[in-house]
Amino acid sequence: MLAMADATGRVDGSIPGLADLSRVPVEKCQEALKCLSEPDYFSRTKTDEGRRIKEVDGGWVILNYLKYRESNSTDLRKEQNREAQKRWREKHKLTVSKDNPSRPPSAQAEASAEAEEKAWIASLSSDPANAGVDVAREADRARLWCKHNRRQFTRRMFVNWLLRVDRVIKSAGTGHAVPWQRPETTEEDHKNGF
Repeated sequence: MLAMADATGRVDGSIPGLADLSRVPVEKCQEALKCLSEPDYFSRTKTDEGRRIKEVDGGWVILNYLKYRESNSTDLRKEQNREAQKRWREKHKLTVSKDNPSRPPSAQAEASAEAEEKAWIASLSSDPANAGVDVAREADRARLWCKHNRRQFTRRMFVNWLLRVDRVIKSAGTGHAVPWQRPETTEEDHKNGF
C-alpha cells in the first residue's frame, strides 16, 4: 500500500486489485486489511487508537503516512544515501581516486611496467614448454589481435594464446623446420601419470 499511496497517503483501489498487486489470495488480503483497520492498543501512535489505515470511498487512507513522510527529512535522506553508497563501494571493492583520472601515468612507472613485461616475455621464451615458439613475435601478434577485437592483453590471455600456437622444431636429420606434433601417448603412459 505504501508503494501505491499518493502524496497524502491515499490508496485508490479495490480489495481484489490490491490482492492481485500483492500476489496474495483475496481472503489473505481481507484479513490483512482488517488487522490494519482495527485498534492497536500497543501502538506508539495513539491517534485513531493505533489504527494504521482507514477505509474511505474508493480505497483507503494510511493514517500516519504524513507523519513518517515528514520525519524523513532531506538531511536524513542524504545521510542514508551516503551510507548506502559507502556500503555499495565496500561490497564491490571500488575506490574513489583523489588523483586526476585523466592524468597519464608517470614515465618512470610506464618504463618500469615495460621492463617487467620484457622480463616476463624473456622468461616465457626460455621455458622448455615454449620450445619452437617465437614468444616475442607471438606477443606482438596477440597485442594486435586484442587491439582489433577490443580485448585487453593480459598475461593470462597470452599464456592461453601460447598454448594454441603451432610449434616448430628443427629436424636433426635434414636441418629443416618441421611442425611440432604432440607425441602419441599409450595406455601405459596414462597409468604412470604422463
